[in-house]
Amino acid sequence: LISYGFYESEVFEALNAHLGEEGVLWDIGSNMGLHAVTAKLKRPLVTVVAFEPVQALRSRIEANAALNEVQISIAKEPLSNVSGVTNLYIPEGNPSGLASLKTPYADKWKAVPVECLRADELIRNRVYPPPTVVKLDVEGAELEVLEGFGSYLLEPSLRAVVFEGAPGLENRSNADPVADVLREAGFTLHQLQRKEPTEHLLQNYVASR
Repeated sequence: LISYGFYESEVFEALNAHLGEEGVLWDIGSNMGLHAVTAKLKRPLVTVVAFEPVQALRSRIEANAALNEVQISIAKEPLSNVSGVTNLYIPEGNPSGLASLKTPYADKWKAVPVECLRADELIRNRVYPPPTVVKLDVEGAELEVLEGFGSYLLEPSLRAVVFEGAPGLENRSNADPVADVLREAGFTLHQLQRKEPTEHLLQNYVASR
């Protein structure tokens, strides 16, 4: 952010391209709220919901929203395919980047009990409006979040899902549970080209109708 002015600007550009002037963004795994706050700042009429289960990061979202004088909803509950109490695992060295409900390091990381919710329950109970665009970055638990949308994943009003995954997912011959679920729901996957030098093992994708 300091060196290049933004982090993964290709992600925001993909969100922005499908959001519309009065759409609804669900930023699932919002971290410090970079994309959530920017979306509201650039498009004041959109509705933004930032899902972030880590308390320290929710405080940063609140502070960043206040600094930019925008109003967004901030949800503390992580999304999954079941509702109920489970553990959120937080590593000692990088709590802001790797906290997850699903990790191979569960026996080493700090376990914090959290109340999980399904996305379709939130929509059905009118807690939040159904999303036009979803940004999904939950460190390995993407499939469970998508399963929690149930039939809402098929709704044409959901225009795009931007997510992180292994290289090569745009190729249909590469089997991947997340990519398969999105394709079955009517989405086509495209890899996003990075704008800043943020290379790592995973790639960013947009799944759009």
